[in-house]
Amino acid sequence: MVNKGSSPVGTRLSQLLLAPIEGSLAAKRRLIIVGDGALHYVPFAALPLPKPELGSAPASLIDRHQVIYLPSVSVVARLRQDAKDRQLAPRQMAIFADPVFSADDARVLSASLVRPTHAPPMHARSRHRSGAARSSRSTGLL
Repeated sequence: MVNKGSSPVGTRLSQLLLAPIEGSLAAKRRLIIVGDGALHYVPFAALPLPKPELGSAPASLIDRHQVIYLPSVSVVARLRQDAKDRQLAPRQMAIFADPVFSADDARVLSASLVRPTHAPPMHARSRHRSGAARSSRSTGLL
């Protein structure tokens, strides 16, 4: 339960925005919010439900529903326009990583305890390099 007590502003927003669709809300598990303009800044998930269930503590929208935010069509159109006019970078690369931000991370500690006793066979290393080179060539990086 997220909401222990709602603020008067949250209660008022809930009455304005959620009460008119309260009947539709009950039947839906997943809600997709497409806020335009100032509505983009409203934390819908934190709003209290318009009418709490009898005998239960006040609940937020997120307590009963999965809340998903999507950009409005005007935002998508603007992003597409900006992308159309933007010149592509001469070289592109996609990097997937699991970064470590502190020295006391368990992955750093376990890696420092395990030291390889020998290098992998040469054929394994050359195969790895040729695969990386082939991928770089196919994406236009080399």
